[in-house]
Amino acid sequence: QPYIWHVNCGQEVFVVVDGVVDIFYREAGAEQCVRLHTGDIFHAELGCEHGTSCGRGAHFGGGNRGQCVSLWL
Repeated sequence: QPYIWHVNCGQEVFVVVDGVVDIFYREAGAEQCVRLHTGDIFHAELGCEHGTSCGRGAHFGGGNRGQCVSLWL
């Protein structure tokens, strides 16, 4: 597992700037994954437990396959 599960104190938006990024989240206790490509956006709402293949809580991170930018709202 190349990511750390976490919940932010606000909302977070991920934008994939290059390649492919996997966003993992838990919904009703079940682990889910959405695969994003360049230009795709993922919105983690308040209370959403999530992790990503694009870095460990960094604003900008590079994973094995892609890079993303995240913004806290």
